[in-house]
Order: sequence, then C-alpha cells, then structure tokens
Amino acid sequence: MKVLVCKTCKNILQISKDGKTECIHCFHFPESDSGLPEEIDVDLNEVSCGICKRRAIDTEWRETLPSYNAKSNTFYCGCRGWE
Repeated sequence: MKVLVCKTCKNILQISKDGKTECIHCFHFPESDSGLPEEIDVDLNEVSCGICKRRAIDTEWRETLPSYNAKSNTFYCGCRGWE
C-alpha cells in the first residue's frame, strides 16, 4: 500500500479543505518541510497499533490508515477511542 507521509516527521498527511496536504504534527514549524509529501510503501502485515499491538491487516483499516508513523512503523487503530 502506498501512503503519503510528511517529509519532516514521517507521519501520515491529512488533506485540508482546500485540497492541500498538511501535517497535523509539525505544521507550526514554517521553516521545516512540513506538509511536503513523500510517498512510501507500507506492508500492512508489519504495521501494528502502537498501543494494543494489533496488526493493521487484522483491523478494519486495511484499505486506509487513519494515522501512521513511518519512523516507528505504527498506527493508531482506535482501541482507546477517538476523543
């Protein structure tokens, strides 16, 4: 699966209302490459939730990950809620 991540922090990018990619983690650092996309390949068999350790392939997020960190190869599956 191909994923767009922030070139600076390697977290998955979000799409803003005006269609631009933006990083919700480091957008407040204007001197960085925040929001600049970098496309990477992600093997969902190896990605696991950073909290409950479930593999992404075993969750409802097989098609698209709600969050992803390429540095730690983890995502958040929602196991502790979304608030």
